[in-house]
Amino acid sequence: RALGLGGKGALDFDILTKGACTEIDDVDDAEDFEDLKKAMADVGIAEEERGDIWRLLAALMHLGNLKLEEGEGGRSEVSAPSGEELLASLLGCDFSAVRSAVCVRQVRSGRGSLMSMNLDPGQARQGVEALIKHCYGSLFHFLVKKINQSHALTMDAPSFIGILDIFGFEIMNYNSLSQLCINFANEKLQQQFNHQVFVLEKMAYEAEGIDSSAIKFQDNQPVIDLVSKKPSGLFVVLEEHCLMSRAPDNKALLHTFNSTHDGKHPNYAKPRFGDESFVVKHFAGDVEYLTANFIEKNNDSLTEELLDLTKFSKNALLADIMSDKETEEGDEFDQLPDAPRDSIGPRGSIMGQRRSTGRGGRGMAALNTVSFVFRSQLEKLAEALRATTPHYIKCIKPNSVKAPGGFSNQLVIDQLRYSGVLEVVRIRREGFPTRVSYPDFHKKYEILLRGSAAKPADAATEEESRAATLMICEKALAKTSYQLGKTCLFLRDMMLQELAQAVKDFYASKATIITSKLRARIAVKKYKKAKASASQLEAFARMLRKKKQFRQEKELMIKIQAHMRGKLERVGYGKKLRVETEAATKISAARRMMLEHRDYLKVLESAKKIETVFRGHQAHSEFLDEKAKAIAVQAAIRGHQAMRAKSEKLAAIARMQIGVRAFLANSRVSMGLIDLHASARDNDTEKVKKILAENPGLGDMRYRFDHFKTLLMTVCKAGHLGLAQTLDVSYEEVLKVDGLGNTAFHYACSSGSLALVKYLASIVNTAALLDVKDHKVGLKKALRRLRSQRAGSTASARGVSVSERLAEEVLFEGWLKKHKVGKSADTRWCVLTRSELKYYKRKSDKSPTKTLSLEVAMIKHSAAAEHTFEFYSPLLLDSKKNIHGRMDFTAESEVVLQKWLSAPRGSDAMT
Repeated sequence: RALGLGGKGALDFDILTKGACTEIDDVDDAEDFEDLKKAMADVGIAEEERGDIWRLLAALMHLGNLKLEEGEGGRSEVSAPSGEELLASLLGCDFSAVRSAVCVRQVRSGRGSLMSMNLDPGQARQGVEALIKHCYGSLFHFLVKKINQSHALTMDAPSFIGILDIFGFEIMNYNSLSQLCINFANEKLQQQFNHQVFVLEKMAYEAEGIDSSAIKFQDNQPVIDLVSKKPSGLFVVLEEHCLMSRAPDNKALLHTFNSTHDGKHPNYAKPRFGDESFVVKHFAGDVEYLTANFIEKNNDSLTEELLDLTKFSKNALLADIMSDKETEEGDEFDQLPDAPRDSIGPRGSIMGQRRSTGRGGRGMAALNTVSFVFRSQLEKLAEALRATTPHYIKCIKPNSVKAPGGFSNQLVIDQLRYSGVLEVVRIRREGFPTRVSYPDFHKKYEILLRGSAAKPADAATEEESRAATLMICEKALAKTSYQLGKTCLFLRDMMLQELAQAVKDFYASKATIITSKLRARIAVKKYKKAKASASQLEAFARMLRKKKQFRQEKELMIKIQAHMRGKLERVGYGKKLRVETEAATKISAARRMMLEHRDYLKVLESAKKIETVFRGHQAHSEFLDEKAKAIAVQAAIRGHQAMRAKSEKLAAIARMQIGVRAFLANSRVSMGLIDLHASARDNDTEKVKKILAENPGLGDMRYRFDHFKTLLMTVCKAGHLGLAQTLDVSYEEVLKVDGLGNTAFHYACSSGSLALVKYLASIVNTAALLDVKDHKVGLKKALRRLRSQRAGSTASARGVSVSERLAEEVLFEGWLKKHKVGKSADTRWCVLTRSELKYYKRKSDKSPTKTLSLEVAMIKHSAAAEHTFEFYSPLLLDSKKNIHGRMDFTAESEVVLQKWLSAPRGSDAMT
């Protein structure tokens, strides 16, 4: 209350809300404040000094809340919402003095007389903010001094270790004086960095006896001269405009820039559009700077009246840290530069180096502008770096959304370019970046010495390997592309590819010899085969001639035989006639006997038919009798079957009635269960209690329409802590698993309710503390056991192994825009498992439109389109439609895309 902070928070003070962030998750401000007080005590800050610090900080916060309004005559009117007496007591001065210092500035005329000039509310507000920043910066230097004193740090120490943290180049949509200062500092530091790398490369070459003239150091000194060199540097011209006793004219400043450097300096250019900006060609890229408020930002608006108000304050701490002596006698390390910011001005006011001048007014400094002090501090930093042995650590941020496992190609490339890593790579590549020891080089490329007198690599000494290396290089490389060091071979960039091509050409030449031998062997084999075929054809031709000759001789023999048979027939015709007559007589007798026998057989056949008809009539009579008896038996059987069918039908009707009644009962239960889960999702506690009171058994039933979830899972998925606390939740209820293999813990985490997760964890830990053997485990072990039980039970229930169940587990699912190269996009429901990527035309489809295997596929972030990843698979190759085997999937945002890409990497943890 003595500080005027009682009942107030950070949102009640304007200077604490500039960054639009007053709270940080998982950070306890009260606990951090206790740690701060303990740390201050450890470095030797007494209790009384800590009280003065709290009073000074409270005064600065109340100063930020001053109300400035325009009064009569253009003079600003000041009021303190927290109370004038409180603010005056905290600052250690009268409030009238505060009002005078804020609203009035003393200006010295050319004749030496002083004049009072009233400030408008905007100018007064700038002065108040400058005073707050200056006091806060002086307090910071005071704390640094105390810390150094506690560590007995002296400026005459023989050595020290310093840490310089700088992000790199800033290229934003709108760049101003802040970005110019930061980028200028990066140019200076990059020059130091390039020089350091150049020196290390040169030392490595000299150690190996290599000519170091191969490295060409590209200096960025022209850019540095453009910004800071007298008399026409950008900062120098800016400071000259700041010294002019007239209203700030940024357009005149830009005109001076253009007339001095446009078309005359290679690193300066005018933009194609707009007349309020200029372009500086830095080594990391071209940056366009807006000159709006350049002069205002470069001037320090802190007046001598405000400084006198603090110097002569009754607050001992404020008067001490604001005195000229304390401000000027800072530690050397306190003078390291801080980059200025647009919103709050430079970190640490330059008024610490303020000096009064005879002209230009007693309220402003002549040469202590932001750019002047920044250049001076930067030069001191460069001198300190040149006098030390620097080591560099380049930190790269993989993505801008803090997604685990996410990687943005363009972001990483920009950081590599802005941090100067690509420039180092260029320096290395211009020399001999590839270095290979002689034995390793000899062993790898000794195939190129095949046929020479060189020893094998396994049996060669270091000198012999060096000689063999020289022979290989002379044979395969140009003389300017390599140099031999003392212990290793130095190669230019891409020389390893040329050596690989030489090995490939060697094998190609040997392959040519092998293929020629093989073709000769195949030709000989074909010749022998053709020769054998010709022999077979000759034999076949001879066979055809012999067969033709045989047919001709056979025809002649047949003619001779026919002539001989005719002659023999004519001689024996008479004898033959007698024989034939006797034969005809015998034939006619046999014919008559045959006809008689046939008539006898017909009579016998007729008798058999008559007997058959008679026996058939008797058999038919017997059949009719048997048929009548069978019909009677069938009628009796059908009657029995009809009675039994009637009984079965009545029994079926009874069973159907029982089923209908059971269905109606189950429907009422299902409707009650649906209503119960709907009420749980809507957080209708009273309706849930009413439903459970009417039907208590519903609380233990699974909701089969949503993967057999329990009531607790539905409540956790909706994130309703109050409703969950009204349920009688047991340890087993928390760890039950639904059809997807998830527990209430999973759905509580997915809802983002930390309080609900803590509530479930308390139930599990409470059960773990009971003296029960099965429950005497911690939360972490219980969840691990649950995971293994869930995987095993689910796999056994489906009749598959655990590995098959894990392979089908869904890692991530959602809507994606699917399109092939050169085709329009189609929105599909996609499901990602461990082994496959499936997509469906509709979310409710049971069968996927297509299944893409991940075993032979590659997924990468697309650099050609936003929120897109590319899916490559040989199964997608098509010589006409898809020659690259590629398919693109586009998500709705970068965060969703990173979830898709990180799901396969984190699948083990998710399992």
